[in-house]
Amino acid sequence: SFTSKRVLARMQGILQDARPVLALTTSEHIPALESAYRDIPGFFAMKWVATDQIPAKADGYTSIEVEKDSVAYLQYTSGSTSTPKGVIITHGNIMHQVDCLKRVWTQDGTASSMACWMPYYHDMGLFSGTLFPLYMGIPSYLMSPVAFIRRPESWLETISHYRISHTAAPVFAY
Repeated sequence: SFTSKRVLARMQGILQDARPVLALTTSEHIPALESAYRDIPGFFAMKWVATDQIPAKADGYTSIEVEKDSVAYLQYTSGSTSTPKGVIITHGNIMHQVDCLKRVWTQDGTASSMACWMPYYHDMGLFSGTLFPLYMGIPSYLMSPVAFIRRPESWLETISHYRISHTAAPVFAY
């Protein structure tokens, strides 16, 4: 929930630390975010982009050179025991991790598909659901974390139905 005291405190700590200028969401979530976070200083000073409202087109795309030491994103702790703390993740960190996953998960250097239900704000969900499949050029079947929590067997049904070759989860899921 956007409005739990823990989530509000975490969001406020991250905003104070990172001072972001841009936030991505979908248009359906903007009203709930506005309602939940209206009193948090700086929350709506950011530019909000509804990603489902961006026209999909590749015309005019220009690739840029990215150095391995340049910042890709900030990853924050949960804030469950103190103010959330951010760690800089570089493009080199990302490439190292996906290369390690390739060596560990694929004995022959190939994988055919992934299934993931973990949230993307968690590194395991981000890597196994999005970054590793992109790196490998394979399909990724994404499930809602809530769908898994409500009915864990839906994960196994997805694996069976789509003939998934690779998946990952924290120990409690097994």
